[in-house]
Amino acid sequence: MDLVDPLAMFARRNAEEKFKLRDLKGAITCATMAKTLDPNVDGIDETILAYKIHQAAMKRGGNGARNWCKVLGIKEGFEQDIESIKMQRNKWVGMLNPTKNASVATWGALRLIYKAWTNLSDPNNKNVDFGRQKRPRGFKVTKSACSRCRNWCKYEVGKDSSAHKHGDRTKTVSLIKCPFCSCKFDPISGHTPNSRLTHLHKDA
Repeated sequence: MDLVDPLAMFARRNAEEKFKLRDLKGAITCATMAKTLDPNVDGIDETILAYKIHQAAMKRGGNGARNWCKVLGIKEGFEQDIESIKMQRNKWVGMLNPTKNASVATWGALRLIYKAWTNLSDPNNKNVDFGRQKRPRGFKVTKSACSRCRNWCKYEVGKDSSAHKHGDRTKTVSLIKCPFCSCKFDPISGHTPNSRLTHLHKDA
Protein backbone atom coordinates (compact mmCIF):
# COMPACT_ATOMS: atom_id res chain seq x y z
CA MET A 1 0.00 0.00 0.00
CA ASP A 2 1.41 3.38 -1.04
CA LEU A 3 2.11 5.89 1.69
CA VAL A 4 0.20 9.17 1.39
CA ASP A 5 2.12 12.44 1.48
CA PRO A 6 1.73 13.93 5.01
CA LEU A 7 1.34 17.40 3.51
CA ALA A 8 -1.48 16.13 1.33
CA MET A 9 -3.24 14.66 4.37
CA PHE A 10 -2.78 17.94 6.22
CA ALA A 11 -4.34 19.83 3.29
CA ARG A 12 -7.23 17.34 3.27
CA ARG A 13 -7.91 17.83 7.00
CA ASN A 14 -7.65 21.60 6.53
CA ALA A 15 -10.23 21.38 3.74
CA GLU A 16 -12.65 19.58 6.07
CA GLU A 17 -12.22 22.23 8.74
CA LYS A 18 -12.86 25.01 6.24
CA PHE A 19 -16.01 23.24 5.05
CA LYS A 20 -17.29 23.06 8.65
CA LEU A 21 -16.78 26.84 8.83
CA ARG A 22 -18.78 27.18 5.57
CA ASP A 23 -15.71 28.44 3.73
CA LEU A 24 -16.49 26.46 0.58
CA LYS A 25 -14.00 28.26 -1.64
CA GLY A 26 -11.23 27.62 0.89
CA ALA A 27 -12.30 23.98 1.27
CA ILE A 28 -12.14 23.41 -2.50
CA THR A 29 -8.73 25.13 -2.68
CA CYS A 30 -7.27 22.98 0.11
CA ALA A 31 -8.75 19.76 -1.28
CA THR A 32 -7.38 20.58 -4.75
CA MET A 33 -3.99 21.23 -3.18
CA ALA A 34 -4.14 17.84 -1.44
CA LYS A 35 -4.84 16.14 -4.76
CA THR A 36 -1.98 18.01 -6.43
CA LEU A 37 0.44 16.97 -3.68
CA ASP A 38 -0.70 13.34 -3.80
CA PRO A 39 -3.44 11.99 -6.14
CA ASN A 40 -3.61 8.86 -3.93
CA VAL A 41 -5.33 10.69 -1.06
CA ASP A 42 -8.32 8.49 -0.28
CA GLY A 43 -11.60 9.83 -1.73
CA ILE A 44 -10.16 13.22 -2.72
CA ASP A 45 -12.04 13.44 -6.05
CA GLU A 46 -15.34 12.61 -4.34
CA THR A 47 -14.61 15.14 -1.60
CA ILE A 48 -13.98 17.91 -4.12
CA LEU A 49 -17.22 16.96 -5.91
CA ALA A 50 -19.19 17.13 -2.65
CA TYR A 51 -17.75 20.58 -1.90
CA LYS A 52 -18.65 21.84 -5.38
CA ILE A 53 -22.23 20.58 -5.06
CA HIS A 54 -22.59 22.54 -1.82
CA GLN A 55 -21.03 25.59 -3.46
CA ALA A 56 -23.50 25.45 -6.38
CA ALA A 57 -26.40 25.14 -3.93
CA MET A 58 -25.29 28.27 -2.09
CA LYS A 59 -25.76 30.43 -5.18
CA ARG A 60 -29.24 31.84 -5.81
CA GLY A 61 -30.86 33.24 -8.92
CA GLY A 62 -32.62 36.56 -9.29
CA ASN A 63 -35.84 35.07 -7.93
CA GLY A 64 -34.04 33.64 -4.90
CA ALA A 65 -34.31 30.07 -6.17
CA ARG A 66 -31.47 27.60 -6.49
CA ASN A 67 -30.25 26.68 -9.95
CA TRP A 68 -30.79 22.94 -9.68
CA CYS A 69 -29.16 22.28 -13.04
CA LYS A 70 -25.87 23.63 -11.70
CA VAL A 71 -26.29 21.72 -8.44
CA LEU A 72 -26.60 18.49 -10.41
CA GLY A 73 -24.02 19.49 -13.03
CA ILE A 74 -26.49 19.53 -15.94
CA LYS A 75 -25.27 21.61 -18.86
CA GLU A 76 -27.62 24.20 -20.30
CA GLY A 77 -29.52 22.68 -23.19
CA PHE A 78 -29.79 19.23 -21.58
CA GLU A 79 -32.37 20.16 -18.97
CA GLN A 80 -35.21 18.76 -21.10
CA ASP A 81 -33.62 15.31 -21.33
CA ILE A 82 -34.95 13.46 -18.29
CA GLU A 83 -32.79 10.41 -19.06
CA SER A 84 -29.60 12.50 -19.03
CA ILE A 85 -30.62 14.00 -15.69
CA LYS A 86 -31.26 10.53 -14.27
CA MET A 87 -27.89 9.25 -15.51
CA GLN A 88 -26.10 12.23 -13.95
CA ARG A 89 -27.91 11.64 -10.65
CA ASN A 90 -26.93 7.97 -10.60
CA LYS A 91 -23.32 8.74 -11.53
CA TRP A 92 -22.85 11.23 -8.71
CA VAL A 93 -24.69 9.09 -6.15
CA GLY A 94 -22.31 6.27 -7.01
CA MET A 95 -19.28 8.54 -6.61
CA LEU A 96 -20.46 9.92 -3.28
CA ASN A 97 -21.03 6.53 -1.65
CA PRO A 98 -20.73 7.48 2.06
CA THR A 99 -19.35 4.04 2.94
CA LYS A 100 -16.30 4.82 0.80
CA ASN A 101 -16.05 8.59 1.24
CA ALA A 102 -15.56 9.90 4.77
CA SER A 103 -15.95 13.61 3.97
CA VAL A 104 -18.25 15.59 6.26
CA ALA A 105 -19.78 17.06 3.08
CA THR A 106 -20.96 13.74 1.65
CA TRP A 107 -24.40 13.29 3.23
CA GLY A 108 -25.39 16.89 2.57
CA ALA A 109 -24.27 16.59 -1.06
CA LEU A 110 -26.35 13.44 -1.50
CA ARG A 111 -29.41 15.20 -0.11
CA LEU A 112 -28.85 18.07 -2.55
CA ILE A 113 -28.53 15.64 -5.47
CA TYR A 114 -31.89 14.03 -4.68
CA LYS A 115 -33.49 17.42 -4.10
CA ALA A 116 -32.20 18.58 -7.48
CA TRP A 117 -33.61 15.43 -9.09
CA THR A 118 -37.01 16.00 -7.44
CA ASN A 119 -37.17 19.56 -8.78
CA LEU A 120 -35.79 18.91 -12.26
CA SER A 121 -38.06 15.92 -12.85
CA ASP A 122 -41.14 18.03 -12.04
CA PRO A 123 -41.98 20.26 -15.07
CA ASN A 124 -44.53 22.21 -12.99
CA ASN A 125 -42.07 23.32 -10.31
CA LYS A 126 -41.90 27.12 -10.45
CA ASN A 127 -38.65 27.33 -8.48
CA VAL A 128 -36.52 25.70 -11.18
CA ASP A 129 -34.44 28.30 -13.01
CA PHE A 130 -33.70 26.07 -15.98
CA GLY A 131 -36.60 23.61 -15.84
CA ARG A 132 -37.84 21.75 -18.85
CA GLN A 133 -39.48 24.15 -21.27
CA LYS A 134 -43.13 23.81 -22.09
CA ARG A 135 -44.58 24.39 -25.53
CA PRO A 136 -46.57 27.67 -25.57
CA ARG A 137 -50.33 27.37 -25.45
CA GLY A 138 -52.03 27.44 -28.80
CA PHE A 139 -49.21 25.46 -30.44
CA LYS A 140 -49.27 21.84 -31.46
CA VAL A 141 -47.00 19.45 -33.33
CA THR A 142 -48.16 18.18 -36.70
CA LYS A 143 -46.59 16.65 -39.82
CA SER A 144 -46.11 17.60 -43.45
CA ALA A 145 -44.59 15.71 -46.38
CA CYS A 146 -41.32 17.13 -47.70
CA SER A 147 -41.81 18.68 -51.15
CA ARG A 148 -38.64 16.99 -52.43
CA CYS A 149 -38.27 13.52 -50.85
CA ARG A 150 -41.89 13.15 -49.59
CA ASN A 151 -40.79 11.96 -46.13
CA TRP A 152 -42.97 13.12 -43.23
CA CYS A 153 -41.50 16.00 -41.18
CA LYS A 154 -42.73 17.26 -37.81
CA TYR A 155 -43.32 20.98 -37.15
CA GLU A 156 -45.16 23.28 -34.74
CA VAL A 157 -48.14 25.33 -35.78
CA GLY A 158 -49.82 28.19 -33.89
CA LYS A 159 -53.19 29.91 -34.19
CA ASP A 160 -52.10 33.47 -33.41
CA SER A 161 -51.23 34.88 -36.83
CA SER A 162 -52.74 35.31 -40.27
CA ALA A 163 -49.66 33.97 -42.05
CA HIS A 164 -51.57 30.92 -43.29
CA LYS A 165 -55.22 29.99 -43.36
CA HIS A 166 -56.30 26.40 -43.10
CA GLY A 167 -60.04 25.73 -42.87
CA ASP A 168 -61.62 28.08 -40.33
CA ARG A 169 -58.46 28.40 -38.18
CA THR A 170 -55.59 30.77 -38.71
CA LYS A 171 -52.20 29.15 -38.34
CA THR A 172 -48.62 30.36 -38.57
CA VAL A 173 -45.44 28.47 -39.39
CA SER A 174 -42.07 29.26 -40.94
CA LEU A 175 -40.02 27.25 -43.40
CA ILE A 176 -38.93 23.92 -41.98
CA LYS A 177 -35.87 21.85 -42.86
CA CYS A 178 -36.36 18.22 -43.82
CA PRO A 179 -34.10 16.00 -41.66
CA PHE A 180 -33.85 13.48 -44.52
CA CYS A 181 -32.79 15.59 -47.53
CA SER A 182 -32.16 19.04 -45.88
CA CYS A 183 -34.66 20.72 -48.19
CA LYS A 184 -36.38 23.83 -46.75
CA PHE A 185 -40.07 24.13 -47.55
CA ASP A 186 -43.35 25.66 -46.45
CA PRO A 187 -45.15 22.81 -44.61
CA ILE A 188 -48.61 24.16 -45.42
CA SER A 189 -48.31 25.11 -49.10
CA GLY A 190 -45.58 22.58 -49.85
CA HIS A 191 -43.55 25.21 -51.73
CA THR A 192 -39.81 25.65 -51.42
CA PRO A 193 -38.44 29.23 -51.66
CA ASN A 194 -37.27 28.56 -55.25
CA SER A 195 -40.57 27.04 -56.34
CA ARG A 196 -42.42 30.02 -54.88
CA LEU A 197 -40.29 32.43 -56.97
CA THR A 198 -40.83 30.33 -60.09
CA HIS A 199 -44.57 30.45 -59.48
CA LEU A 200 -44.49 34.26 -59.23
CA HIS A 201 -42.51 34.58 -62.47
CA LYS A 202 -45.05 32.39 -64.28
CA ASP A 203 -47.93 34.57 -63.07
CA ALA A 204 -46.12 37.67 -64.33
